[in-house]
Amino acid sequence: KKDKDLLNQLLSIEENAPKSLKDNPVLNYYYGASNQKLDNFKQAIEEFSQVINHGDNMFIEEAEWYRSL
Repeated sequence: KKDKDLLNQLLSIEENAPKSLKDNPVLNYYYGASNQKLDNFKQAIEEFSQVINHGDNMFIEEAEWYRSL
């Protein structure tokens, strides 16, 4: 329960973040992982896709793998 509360708090930060922060592939990766953990699979796929589409970051392979689950 506590983990889910923390993940939901993280995701609420994203909702209110400025666009420049929302386009950060590192944060997108962790938002995707948080959404996946909370069974929000559609949103997780969108976040992982943003990481992949960014094209120049160290999380592309992981995002591709998690997106395929």
